[in-house]
Amino acid sequence: MSKTRGQSQVEFLRDVAADGGRIAKAEFSLNRDMWKDVSPTYYLTLDQKGVRSHQEFPWTPELEKYLLQAGVTAASPEEEAERFATILINNLTRAQQDHGKDYARSVLVDILRGRPEYELDRLLARISAYRPSQSGRSFAACTQFLTPPIDGLQNEARIGLRYSPDQARDLMRAALEILLDETFLISSSDALFPHS
Repeated sequence: MSKTRGQSQVEFLRDVAADGGRIAKAEFSLNRDMWKDVSPTYYLTLDQKGVRSHQEFPWTPELEKYLLQAGVTAASPEEEAERFATILINNLTRAQQDHGKDYARSVLVDILRGRPEYELDRLLARISAYRPSQSGRSFAACTQFLTPPIDGLQNEARIGLRYSPDQARDLMRAALEILLDETFLISSSDALFPHS
């Protein structure tokens, strides 16, 4: 059975670590093209016995899990927010596959409306999403799928990546702003239909 891209990436980085190497720097970019499509990518600087090399890795969940477990931080708060947004976008995509695009998005908006600590009211007010029915099993399942990554990432930022509680909250706010903008095309809409 062949390995996935993510498995190959992790195996390569484990081999580097086993040979005494380390990740000296991790840069991250969503790499938006002119149509606003994203291709999240890591640019890692590896230090192997005093020799530095630069490696480009397309984002995969396996690579992300490895880097988080290794305590690797991105080069800047902006890159860290994009990194966390990518994780949230990936989770939302999976929820959309399981529960339908519109339903998963409406559940996400409902969850975030109940999280005033992220101060997302300005963006949430611009999103037209219907209020999801909360009576069925789908609502509970979708909510249980989307909520833990938000809380978990904030905890990971604080504990695993050693950000202060305020930095972790601000990082999550920025990541959620990116998630909402990418999902609901808010800045694209502003570019096409500027407010006067």
